[in-house]
Amino acid sequence: MELLLFNALNDFGITDYEVIEGVNGKPFLKDYDVCFNLSHSGNRVMCSVAPEDVGCDVEEVKPIDIDIARMNFTDEEYSTIVAASEGLKYDSFYRFWTLKESFLKALGAGLGLELDRFNICLDDPIGVDQDADPRRFHFKEYHPDPGFRYAVCSTCDMFSEKMISVDMHKTSIRYLEESSDKSNGNVILFS
Repeated sequence: MELLLFNALNDFGITDYEVIEGVNGKPFLKDYDVCFNLSHSGNRVMCSVAPEDVGCDVEEVKPIDIDIARMNFTDEEYSTIVAASEGLKYDSFYRFWTLKESFLKALGAGLGLELDRFNICLDDPIGVDQDADPRRFHFKEYHPDPGFRYAVCSTCDMFSEKMISVDMHKTSIRYLEESSDKSNGNVILFS
């Protein structure tokens, strides 16, 4: 994931940076007004970079006990999931999950805010009913490949239209060459 962050920040002209831990463990860049977030699932890694708070989540769509949604999501979200046709229940579950996770990460609340304390509204545009933060949060979903769900949430309303695929082999070579002495609109990258 560090390679993906390196690549994304390099695209912003940031090559010398230090990642430090903020409130609730949310990582941020020291001395830069750029926010980022990382996520991984299966063989996918996702990085989101924005000028304002941002969170992202990628999840592999696979069988799961749908009762997790009954116990952790709002009644409205759970009803939407169980109303989905049998072949789409898991996809519906992970759609809510990635949107909720991206919101929590943008908020910087970690798991301190219970999942049933806010409701994802699948209107157009996607929204969130919540009372944890007065700011307006914006969402974007991406569908680059089947079998995975990708979501980004930010207080910034500018999103890339498409995800950008990164060749991690080339990035790792560039990373090793440029950062061998380092310890450490939205751009979405995945590998």
